[in-house]
Amino acid sequence: MEPQVKVVMISSESDADTENAAHEAGAAAFLHKPFGSEDVDRVLHAAFGLRSPTLNVTGSAASFDVAIEGSTIRLAHKTSGHVFEYLWCEKPPYLRSRIVHEAPRGGIERTRVAAVAELAALQQLRTARLLAAA
Repeated sequence: MEPQVKVVMISSESDADTENAAHEAGAAAFLHKPFGSEDVDRVLHAAFGLRSPTLNVTGSAASFDVAIEGSTIRLAHKTSGHVFEYLWCEKPPYLRSRIVHEAPRGGIERTRVAAVAELAALQQLRTARLLAAA
């Protein structure tokens, strides 16, 4: 498979005709100087159809408060206070590198809610349409 080549045009001038000509010639994006790293991220993610690294979704599942930030999903168990963090990926295995922050007040062992946390994480990712279709 050939690597995908994308061209980004950079110019110090803000000229609609030049920008249109660049797009017609195959440029995937156009950056005007001065630009910052956020602009480069935005353009590259759009050109390659990638999800924004600034993704930020919060929500709630039956037993968890959920936050999806970039490539991390974090679930805080409402009763015990245990926090489960995963790196999520669009393709299986969807959840990787689990880290558990045990709450000192506990009362409920983390192992009793770990499987439920994983299921809740997958459900939240599906609801947010962040996982590849099966």
